[in-house]
Amino acid sequence: MRVGLFRRIGSYVLDAIPIFFLLSLLFTLFIGEILKPDNYDVLYEEYQAINEDYTERIGVYETQFENGEITEEEFYEQYDNHMEYFALNTREHVQEIFRYLINTIFYYLVSFNLIYFLYSGFTKGNTLGRRMAKIELQGNINWWTLFVREVIWKFGYWMLLGIIGGILLDIAMISLSAKKRAPREIVTGLTVQYVGVQYPF
Repeated sequence: MRVGLFRRIGSYVLDAIPIFFLLSLLFTLFIGEILKPDNYDVLYEEYQAINEDYTERIGVYETQFENGEITEEEFYEQYDNHMEYFALNTREHVQEIFRYLINTIFYYLVSFNLIYFLYSGFTKGNTLGRRMAKIELQGNINWWTLFVREVIWKFGYWMLLGIIGGILLDIAMISLSAKKRAPREIVTGLTVQYVGVQYPF
């Protein structure tokens, strides 16, 4: 029996939760500090202080505008000037904060897919999530076919199409095709089958 979309999603979520918990624990303990750019903590505190200062200044102009002490044109002139100076004063801070964000996203994406691939390999594709959902990966299961399925065609083409685009293509293929097969299953010849009790109604 072919497996539908929601059972697949359920099994994947069951597998993903403990992996993300482990990655989050490692990130909190020491990975986060390793990924931080030099002087990140100092720059972040400076950014927060500058942001609070500019927010207070703009708040003063908002109060003056609401009380009719300055015109709308004067308010927006002051606002634009402050935002221009804010952007100049925080340019380095924003660059480092953004770099840390990219490093963090890269860590989670790469680490998750590496762990999930190894986990799938050691369990021959029958992970705890699949067993709990009563589904099974069938076909010529080996390290290469799992690498193609889990890394190249799940992670790789999701990145190529954009995560949302890749997920939507998977959903469309599984939901609308007669055999309910995602592109990675067509390429590798691996299929996901239901192994629970099948009732005739």
